Amino acid sequence: MTDTTPQPLITDPSVVATSGDIDPAAPLVGIQHNYDYIIVGGGTAGCVLAYRLSEDPNVTVLVVESGGNNEDQLFSKIPTLFSKMFKSDADWAYYTEPQEALDNRKLFWPRGKLLGGSSSMNAMMFTEGAPSDYEQWVRLGAKGWGYSDIKPYLRKVEGHVPHTQHPNPFQEYRGDNGLVKTGFSHCAPVVRDYLKASAKNGVEYNPDLNTGTNALGGTEIMSFIDDKGHRSSAATAFLNAETLARPNLRVLINATVTRVLFTSGTKPRAAGIEIATGPADAARYRAAANKEVILCAGAIGTPQLLLLSGIGPREQLEKLGIKVVIDQKWVGENLSDHPSTGSISFRAKPGTTLDYLNEPDGAGPALQEWLEKGTGVLTSNVAETAIFIRSTDTKRHPFSSKANELNVVKDATSGPDAPDVEMIGAGIAFLEHGFQTGPAGSNFFTIFPILLRPSSVGYLKLRSANPWDKPYIDPKCYSHPNDMAVMVRAIRLALRIARSEPLADKLDLKPHSTDKQDVFWPGDADPDVITDSEIAAFIRRNAETNYHPVGTAKIGASASEGVVDPKLCVYGVEGLRVMDASVFPNQMSGHPTSIILAMAYRAADIIQGKI
Repeated sequence: MTDTTPQPLITDPSVVATSGDIDPAAPLVGIQHNYDYIIVGGGTAGCVLAYRLSEDPNVTVLVVESGGNNEDQLFSKIPTLFSKMFKSDADWAYYTEPQEALDNRKLFWPRGKLLGGSSSMNAMMFTEGAPSDYEQWVRLGAKGWGYSDIKPYLRKVEGHVPHTQHPNPFQEYRGDNGLVKTGFSHCAPVVRDYLKASAKNGVEYNPDLNTGTNALGGTEIMSFIDDKGHRSSAATAFLNAETLARPNLRVLINATVTRVLFTSGTKPRAAGIEIATGPADAARYRAAANKEVILCAGAIGTPQLLLLSGIGPREQLEKLGIKVVIDQKWVGENLSDHPSTGSISFRAKPGTTLDYLNEPDGAGPALQEWLEKGTGVLTSNVAETAIFIRSTDTKRHPFSSKANELNVVKDATSGPDAPDVEMIGAGIAFLEHGFQTGPAGSNFFTIFPILLRPSSVGYLKLRSANPWDKPYIDPKCYSHPNDMAVMVRAIRLALRIARSEPLADKLDLKPHSTDKQDVFWPGDADPDVITDSEIAAFIRRNAETNYHPVGTAKIGASASEGVVDPKLCVYGVEGLRVMDASVFPNQMSGHPTSIILAMAYRAADIIQGKI
């Protein structure tokens, strides 16, 4: 019988890497620890690749993760409490540069710093985007990543858990054997009323957005949740006890790769990595890769590591004294996010929302139920429902107003059946990433509008050659006027939905408010009185990220068009591959986790020569 006793996660780099002084002229000399594959980052993609590549007992795999063990994070396991990890030791807690279009505010960008990465810290939303998103990728140079290519892998990774209170008429479209569990969890009556009110504003109900047949409509959100009411992340699914028991897999945590080591020559090869434990420890460790180094450090970490390793724009690298390995203009460029407008808060009637969880001892009984049974309100992912719409569909949705002529919006979607706006409906306050609660005793219904297809594109660059300095991050949110125009329409539609039955009956709406300092403004504003300029000013004051940076090491048809080729190999070097959200050619109209999981599963087949 196979021994499935998990190997302990390693915290001492000297166990898996060679310590000692490094000769700058010969950094690969003297390395005594060799692996076939070294995976940098044990996040969403890294966990999948670790699982897939170590299936072959004849290859050795090392995973290096900067953060700690996901199993040590209770808030990672409890779906509702994900935001409690923000600004903790499980969060990189980045900040952007001041955003000129958003009143020069710096935006908080949480990113998961633990096994599973952001799949261990996000709102668990399973959405695939529209098929035309993938086809647009192909047109942008990502051959082999069309919807027909990726769809089988979306199903392979998924193990759908049917829910008795949410019968799915499209069950045949769900994967049932995958390790990542999906399903439906807690859904409050008030958010179902949100979907019914949306239907009265042209948003048809869609019981399952993830079929490849219809990416539009209003739906209860399918989430990454298992049958015990726990989060199902890349770590819980792919780095489980059975996987960790494999003798050919080693996982180092609480250690950071500071650079990739290359051979010299006309076409350098990534032959190893340098590891450190933190800025207070000067010790360096090295490990060699016989086959490949695979970067899975995310849309921030991967371009930062490429730049620190000498792959990036020559001018930037030389200015910082970094030896140029490959002059590559796209590293750190093409940064795209899913920005929100900030929460639109509505005053709800008592007893209709989950805000009691924020009261002293309010969550006690709910926590006890979750700990004992894995059921109850704490299985909610907060974002229980959402609508996906097209801002250009003026025949279907009432975007117009008596206050203004209808503003001009350009279609930025990937196709006529793809959305450009998502609006989450949540029966609880979600203010400033969950750090702020509403006034004592208040009840909130929240609509959270998200721009899915931004025209604004930003960049990332090094702050210094010090690997512990966080990079400059400038997504240039709302710098393109079309983005603001789209979201002005979205907010006006949100106000109309709130005033439609049966949702309106659950809310305590005012006829019209002009108090812009009130937490319930613009929720209390009349959609036929509030002006476009007032809505735009609200967005400038309140817009935040929806936590989906992508595109900073994008796939391209050539080195002049991207950082990696369609097989995810970095142009200009050998033995170096990238698999994470940084390779996205542009932003998708869905949340990225399921897409990254499927891409990583397919990437393993590419690496193993199966496709």
